[in-house]
Amino acid sequence: MSNKNIRFSLNHMLFPSYSCLELIESAINIGVNAVELRNDLKQNSLMDVEYAHLVGLKAARNNIEILSINA
Repeated sequence: MSNKNIRFSLNHMLFPSYSCLELIESAINIGVNAVELRNDLKQNSLMDVEYAHLVGLKAARNNIEILSINA
């Protein structure tokens, strides 16, 4: 039997009404250390460079890995 570690992340599609910052906060609250963000969720998307920087800072400060930004 292999001894692989199982990793979990929160995909933005689980909470499409959340902003990226709210999704990261949710990950922090439930103890998940990774998120997958979307760029196709209208006002909740990661589309602005300044906002992306803010999201990246919040993730880094809380040891949350951003695995992907996809649509």
